[in-house]
Amino acid sequence: MMEIWRNKKIDTYLMEAYKKNIVLSGVSAGSICWFLKGHGDRNSYNNPDGWWDYTQVTGIGLIPAIHCPHYNKKGHEGFDDAMKVENISGIAIEDNCAIIIKDDMYKIIKSDDNSKAYLLRNYNGIVNKKELTKLDFSPLSEVL
Repeated sequence: MMEIWRNKKIDTYLMEAYKKNIVLSGVSAGSICWFLKGHGDRNSYNNPDGWWDYTQVTGIGLIPAIHCPHYNKKGHEGFDDAMKVENISGIAIEDNCAIIIKDDMYKIIKSDDNSKAYLLRNYNGIVNKKELTKLDFSPLSEVL
C-alpha cells in the first residue's frame, strides 16, 4: 500500500491534510501508515499456514514509533522479535481495539473489552511489554 501511495503521491496529500488539522484514521495497513515503521503481513497471503511473514513497512512518520496491527493473530510474535533491535517504541494493537492520538495526547478505545493494546520497548535486546489501558486522554510522552 505504501509503495502505491508514494508512487501516486497520496502520502503527500495525507501530509497536507494533516497540516490542515483534518482527522486521519486507518485500519490494518491504514494504521501502519501513520507511524515511522510498521509490522506488515504483506507476505502472509502467500503462506498457506496463514503465518505472518514479517515485512517492515516504512510509514509517513507522523507517529515516532513502530506499529503492529492484528497483534492477536497467529504469527504476531515476529513483532516482539523485531523489537529486539528497535530504538523506538512499538505500539501493538489487537483487533477490535484502537489508539486515538490528538495533539500530544492519546487514549485507547475498544469495541471488545477483551481486546488489548501494548507498548513495547527494547532495553539492550530485552523487550519490555506493557498493556496500554488509558481510556481517557493521557500525555503521549508516556508511550513515546
